[in-house]
Amino acid sequence: MAFMVCLWVILEGWAAFFMWLTQWSTISNGKILCDFYNLYGEGKWWLSGAYMYPGTNLFTYPFAYPPSSLPLFGFFAQFDFGVAAQLWTAMELVVFFVALLSVVHTLKPARRYLFVSSAALLFFTSYGVRIELQLGQINMLLVGLTILSLVAHSSNHSHVSATLLAAGTLLKGPPVLFLVYFVVFYRDLRYLVYFLESIFAILGISLLVVPIQLYWIWMVNVFPTLFVGAALPINESVMGTIFISGFSYLTPGVFVVGTCMFAMFAYRAYSKSLTRPSGPSLVAADAMFLMNSLMILLLGTRSWPQDYVWVIIPVALFLSALSVQGVKTSYFIMVSVAAFFFNFNAYPLFTYYLTMSYGFPQVEMIPTGLVGDLLMAASLILLFIRPQSILLDPTHGSR
Repeated sequence: MAFMVCLWVILEGWAAFFMWLTQWSTISNGKILCDFYNLYGEGKWWLSGAYMYPGTNLFTYPFAYPPSSLPLFGFFAQFDFGVAAQLWTAMELVVFFVALLSVVHTLKPARRYLFVSSAALLFFTSYGVRIELQLGQINMLLVGLTILSLVAHSSNHSHVSATLLAAGTLLKGPPVLFLVYFVVFYRDLRYLVYFLESIFAILGISLLVVPIQLYWIWMVNVFPTLFVGAALPINESVMGTIFISGFSYLTPGVFVVGTCMFAMFAYRAYSKSLTRPSGPSLVAADAMFLMNSLMILLLGTRSWPQDYVWVIIPVALFLSALSVQGVKTSYFIMVSVAAFFFNFNAYPLFTYYLTMSYGFPQVEMIPTGLVGDLLMAASLILLFIRPQSILLDPTHGSR
């Protein structure tokens, strides 16, 4: 059934989209792949040495991405834009699918088919994937590195896992939040030490080509601004809703408080009802990893539709875990509905409604991604609080 649905989706639109995207007239157009065009521009900026004002010793850094990402962007900036965009798209897809296949390798045979079916359905029906590839964003690369760190961790290679997570963090910050999963949930301070060692090692190597002044300017001038939400309707995060409501000054505090509350919940979630003597049960570990992915979207200051590629593999893992372990049908349906809300087209007609503003009608849109995110998070909280009422055997399962 999964194969039939995927085949139908591919023939109905996905294949046509991919063929359009890979045409030279499309992929070489900086106005279409506008996000990659910006990253490509950062690489050009770094290669040209434009970070130093001519005739002075003053440095500038006008970008949101940390300076540690510049060598990667600089590598692609050596090519013509169209060639660089092809290489970038290929790299993202390869890293993402290598991560997916590495997960398949760690699963038991009976669970592999469930995971692959779920992942394929979510991937080919995901509106976020299309927007991610069309804009040339970096999320699929970050997702791939984070999933590979999960696989390394589950294979008892914590140092490798921490290094991969550190690499993703230094490209763009969100992967650092997965320390809640690896350190707090598993109560493993040694992992934090490995992570910090990797951070300092990568930063030290980057200083061979990236001036240290850029790091200082980024920390002082850019980093604090990243905690302020963006007031746009397509920003489907709690921060965006708070900002639109006129309370933008609260967003940094909400991020800190929300992260701390999630860390406390993760620490408490390591409970006897969902663990075995050897560690967390199958469904508990995958549920917490999925919740960590959701927190990135809920607490992110800018959670655009393409950012929902973060949940494709974690949701597939969780659904396959529920299928193997056994769960009540009503709960499985609730989880599936949540996945449907944040995985499909962000602009269907039924999500629009009219409101009156200053005596004039105004079109508003239901934030389906945020709705699905909150519904899935509530489902996971319920799982940890009342596992006996949801799972057929709360202590059963292994990868």
